Amino acid sequence: MRDASYDVRNAALPGLALAWAQRQDARELGHVLVSSDTDSVRRFVALEALVARAQRPNIPANQRASARAELDKIAESGPALARLAARIGKSFIDAPPAEMHAFIERLFGG
Repeated sequence: MRDASYDVRNAALPGLALAWAQRQDARELGHVLVSSDTDSVRRFVALEALVARAQRPNIPANQRASARAELDKIAESGPALARLAARIGKSFIDAPPAEMHAFIERLFGG
């Protein structure tokens, strides 16, 4: 995540988000999202992971619903940067996963 090469970071982040989505539940990912005010990379990896949990058909429906509920909660009452990130994530729930990552990259000038 902290590699000096933009290409390395850009390639690593979506894969890391998918790994987090498989290893952490929605509550854990939500905690990372709200506790990462000073670490934008960590915040957006957590966001991509949480959205992935909400989207992926191989995740049970109740767990996808839990991820959506976590995004809703953070979008309404989380810290400012987490709230903004969660709102971005909610707008990409029904989009192909790569679209949100591309949006975030463009947002940060990548």
